[in-house]
Amino acid sequence: DIHTLSFSPHKIIPTGQGGAILCHNKELFDKIDRIKDFGRLKGGQDIHDYCGINNKFTEMQAMLGIIALKHLRQKQTFKQNLYDTYYEAFKDIKEIMISERKLNHTPWMIDIYVNDRDALASYLKEKEIETRNIYPALNTQKCYNSTDIHLANSQMISNMGLWLPSSFNLTKEEQEYIIKTIKEYYEKSNNSL
Repeated sequence: DIHTLSFSPHKIIPTGQGGAILCHNKELFDKIDRIKDFGRLKGGQDIHDYCGINNKFTEMQAMLGIIALKHLRQKQTFKQNLYDTYYEAFKDIKEIMISERKLNHTPWMIDIYVNDRDALASYLKEKEIETRNIYPALNTQKCYNSTDIHLANSQMISNMGLWLPSSFNLTKEEQEYIIKTIKEYYEKSNNSL
């Protein structure tokens, strides 16, 4: 019923912050529209049918988004090619799990899954390659008050996931360095066994 888009700074369409909601249900749309405007019936009236927030998109944000749309295809192609480059480099390394990219998929971040995530991340940091752990499993987040639930697969994935550098500014030389460094790490690990 509802699709959401994020326009935070590192997304393909950045507007500084914010996003969009796509909805074809008029009743849901009206409710969402009110919630984003303090829960008011309409602007200029302080009658609140719902609890709401001030979450309106500014004209400046819209302008940034429109400008970003002009570069959308270029950015999609870059991210797709970058993912495919990482995939080809790592698909045959048994210690790395990486999925083949679906035909029309444009990745936001490029993630790999490894049993020794923290050690790999530390090694890469020593080589001046910044990475980031993927998000923790949702059920472990205090705000959801469900830490007593054990979801083995979610926990395993969140413990293994590492986002690789995937900035639009990555040069071919930097990509090659990242790939070479990760391959060296696993060659050293295998030789030390």
